[in-house]
Amino acid sequence: STASTIHNIGIILQQQGKYEESMKEYERALKIQLKILGEEHSLTQNTRRGLEECRKQMRKTESNRSFSQSENEPD
Repeated sequence: STASTIHNIGIILQQQGKYEESMKEYERALKIQLKILGEEHSLTQNTRRGLEECRKQMRKTESNRSFSQSENEPD
């Protein structure tokens, strides 16, 4: 289905570290799934989990980047 394809694009982008783009694709897939499948469907829930995992990875990457930058600043 279209939603599954969009979800898979989100996965690929997430694996490439393109978190903002990935989240947009997950959100597109989620919108379709909610309309067609409903909240309780396993595919809808899977997309929600993927979106949340992507958010966590993005926050972790940003946090690591901030920490790394602060370590490199002169005293």
